[in-house]
Amino acid sequence: YEMNMQDYYQQLYLWQLQSKINESVIYPPWAKQFSEKGPVELTFATDRSANLLNVINKTTDTSKILVQEVERRLKLALEAMPRPPALKGERWSFTVRYLFDPSIKELAPLPKPKKP
Repeated sequence: YEMNMQDYYQQLYLWQLQSKINESVIYPPWAKQFSEKGPVELTFATDRSANLLNVINKTTDTSKILVQEVERRLKLALEAMPRPPALKGERWSFTVRYLFDPSIKELAPLPKPKKP
């Protein structure tokens, strides 16, 4: 049961971070103008101090400017979002995703993880 709860707290933390990124990313105007688009997928680790560690860009075909925008928002999300106090451990690994597409006006809210 405890393991399930830990999985849940990790999912909850990722959901909070991803939701914050989705709300705060700004499509760089010139990137939009030149139809720069595509997915951004970053894997990273974070620790108890909310440091951003070992960021790996899994979408190397996507424009660097778009990747940097998501990474910047990820750093801010980590600073803004306290991790769930019940989450145990020293370090966690996550993946966040964002799709830049000029035809999408607003991203649908992510479904919140359910407590086991």
